[in-house]
Amino acid sequence: MPGQRLKISGSVVLSPFRVSQMARPTPPFNKYLRISTVGLEMALSMGVAIVAGLVLDRFLGTAPWFILAFFLLGVAAAGWSLYRVVKRIQSDMKSGKNGKEDVSL
Repeated sequence: MPGQRLKISGSVVLSPFRVSQMARPTPPFNKYLRISTVGLEMALSMGVAIVAGLVLDRFLGTAPWFILAFFLLGVAAAGWSLYRVVKRIQSDMKSGKNGKEDVSL
């Protein structure tokens, strides 16, 4: 309904849109958001693993073994994260959720 009134912190604001029509990202936009999180997830998983390895090595005096072991676990976690995101995007494209039939990103 055009001219619907929204009450925001004590004042009335006229809005040409319904609340349900506002600020919904489109499906292709969601795809790019998922892709952009891959780098962050990879960096965080490896960074947390290396910090945990450093802490354990300093506490137990076993340098560099825990750093190496946790680094490898961090790389595996980063790879698994990448695999999950790629599979989800592929399944969305096959089911047509993005509105496109191509498989390109």
